[in-house]
Amino acid sequence: MKKIVVIYAVSLLAVACGAPKVVAMQPNDPVVPQMPSPPKETNTAMIAQGKGLFEDNCAKCHKLFKPTDFNQREWGPILTSMQRKAELDNDQMDLVRDYVFSSATP
Repeated sequence: MKKIVVIYAVSLLAVACGAPKVVAMQPNDPVVPQMPSPPKETNTAMIAQGKGLFEDNCAKCHKLFKPTDFNQREWGPILTSMQRKAELDNDQMDLVRDYVFSSATP
């Protein structure tokens, strides 16, 4: 009987010291804010290059909107959907995005 109690106690201790328990967040748990990633270095030459790409490629199909016509959150999906239509690669799209976001409100 003493062996059973000792084995039970050792087993209980082993389980208690095992892997940490993962607890799912509940709907009312406070949200810990994430630190925003540092802004990418952009310079005026890159902004000018983005502006040129924006004006040359976007005006082919429709009137140009000003960067201030939408905020950054609204511009995000617009630019994403237009990248393929304008046939811009990712580097070119980054320049256009930097240009638009340099004037659009966050």
